Amino acid sequence: MIDQLGVPREGRDAYKCGAPAVELHRYVEEIMNDFLGVLMYIAVTEEEAMVYSPPMREAARAVGVSVDAGYYNAHGSSSDDETDAEDDEHQNDILVILSQFMMPEDHARAHELAFAFCDRWCAFWENQYAVQEAA
Repeated sequence: MIDQLGVPREGRDAYKCGAPAVELHRYVEEIMNDFLGVLMYIAVTEEEAMVYSPPMREAARAVGVSVDAGYYNAHGSSSDDETDAEDDEHQNDILVILSQFMMPEDHARAHELAFAFCDRWCAFWENQYAVQEAA
């Protein structure tokens, strides 16, 4: 995708991630050895993909990137007739795994983890909007 956008190597090497992206990455690394944490990360991130992939696909298309195959053809909302999205099924997969893995004593922690990820994703997207507004 970065190649298709024509971003030169120097631009990639010089790019500095925003603080919310760094924090999200740090938090993911922190929970990587925690099965419930990883499951909650996947569950929350699937919701993010369903919300943000369609507009990101349209933005990529607007600057000339082909979205007829690859990531943008497979992600987003399966109700979108322009894609082969299967994200609704991903959600069900995670729910099945969670229902088989979780015990009642895990519920409070799962809730805490989900909201921790939601807060970090929210900060990430708010930063993206701020960067776009400033451009």
